[in-house]
Amino acid sequence: MPLTIGKAPGEADLAGARAEALRVCDAAGTEMLFAITAPNGKPLERGPLPASATLTIPVECAAKGDATYYVYFDNPDAWPVPDFWRAT
Repeated sequence: MPLTIGKAPGEADLAGARAEALRVCDAAGTEMLFAITAPNGKPLERGPLPASATLTIPVECAAKGDATYYVYFDNPDAWPVPDFWRAT
C-alpha cells in the first residue's frame, strides 16, 4: 500500500521525520519491512523524509476485510532499520 508523504488529506504527515527512525508494525506488533521512495523515484533510507515521497507497506488483508498498521517515527534514539522492503 503506497502512502504519499505530505499534509494534504489522505497523506501521511511525516515530512521532516528521519527515515532511520521510522518503524511500521501490524496490529499484533510485528515489525514490517517497508520502502521509502524519494520524489525522484530513488530509494530513501537515511535523512529527512521530503514531502511527495512515498512510504510503501506490504499489507496483508482478507478480501473485503480491513487491516491496521502503525507507523512510528521521531525517536531520536532509534537505530537505523536493518533492512528495507525492495518494492518494484
